[in-house]
Amino acid sequence: MRTSNSDSLRVSAINMLLDRGYGRPPQSLDVAVWDAPSLPEIRDDMSLKELQAAYKELRNMPAAAIQLLRQTLIREEGHH
Repeated sequence: MRTSNSDSLRVSAINMLLDRGYGRPPQSLDVAVWDAPSLPEIRDDMSLKELQAAYKELRNMPAAAIQLLRQTLIREEGHH
């Protein structure tokens, strides 16, 4: 059987249309599950030095951890 570039393009176009219409097949992802990091304690009676240390701890959290904390807080607010 002889194939040409146009045949390859047709197959490619058909695959693209099927992916759009029916979606791509599910792909497995290896996602590590980890606990949300604990937030530093912040109290009214903390000194400026303690508050600065808590702020620094929050600033050093990875963006993914901060996003996870936001989602957790939103979920908890919805349950109260």
